[in-house]
Amino acid sequence: MPAFIDKTGLRYGRWVLTSYLGASKWKCVCDCGVVRTVPGRDLVSGKSKSCGCLRDEQVGDYRRTHGGSDSKTYGTWLHMRGRCLNPSNFRYALYGGRGIRICERWDKFENFLSDMGPRPEGMSLDRIDNNQGYSPSNCRWATQKMQVHNSRSTKLSDDDVRAIRTDSRPLKVIAAEYGVAHTYICSLKAGRIRPLI
Repeated sequence: MPAFIDKTGLRYGRWVLTSYLGASKWKCVCDCGVVRTVPGRDLVSGKSKSCGCLRDEQVGDYRRTHGGSDSKTYGTWLHMRGRCLNPSNFRYALYGGRGIRICERWDKFENFLSDMGPRPEGMSLDRIDNNQGYSPSNCRWATQKMQVHNSRSTKLSDDDVRAIRTDSRPLKVIAAEYGVAHTYICSLKAGRIRPLI
């Protein structure tokens, strides 16, 4: 067993060690004044750098970067990224899964906000060309009616509709191939809807 080394007075992040409590634990005081018992291994590894005030400040700084974290525009930006970048997203197959990408400039919300402006009430993000990605030149704010007339499902040909109605593969497979929702394929097969051609 290694000899005990008194580290009283040493600093680890925002912690200052005030006394050894035994069992490899230290009584520490944070720069903000909070006193806690912290395991020595957490201090040495950097797992514990403060009482939590450092994390709170860093999160606060991140949120203050653009000040729009609670806005509808920020929510739209997050949803766009989820559809294109997260394979666990339920709409990924229709976006990222079929090659729809986001321009590098829009990796930062501030740039997205600068290019698109705040989301107008009653509108949502729409790609002008549904086969192209998200970028300033291919996106606009659109009403639901505009979106419906610009959706891929309204552009299916008569041949596409006939092929879908006779296709015996799983609905999700067909939907991914045509770039539409599987619920749309289900309704189309059942004859409940007819695409606008």
